[in-house]
Amino acid sequence: MVIRLNDRANKEDFLLYDAQIVEPATAIVGLMDHFVRSPQATSLLLGLEEGKDSRDVIIRNRDLHGITLRELRLPSDVIILSVIRSNNVIITHGYTRLRIGDTLTCVGSDKSLDEVQLRFS
Repeated sequence: MVIRLNDRANKEDFLLYDAQIVEPATAIVGLMDHFVRSPQATSLLLGLEEGKDSRDVIIRNRDLHGITLRELRLPSDVIILSVIRSNNVIITHGYTRLRIGDTLTCVGSDKSLDEVQLRFS
């Protein structure tokens, strides 16, 4: 659930429901900061790049449990930005081992992301 927070006094109430909170006052500043530091990445995340996207994929394929990222043989245009495990974000490297239930944030072409999602599910 994503919440647009209008009054900071309500923040704690929404956190009880594990809601993702967006504060309009700081969201636009954060977005502009990302755009200045990494315009291509921000364009991709905003959907401005034709045929490319980012996608969260959950590992459900038992054959991938325990395998390292470097062993995956992904399509050449796909990169994995992060792994979320037990609500913790892990910055990835080639020796990161996957576990069932991990959520991978991937970037690439729509076709390649479809392939990755099919393989991981």
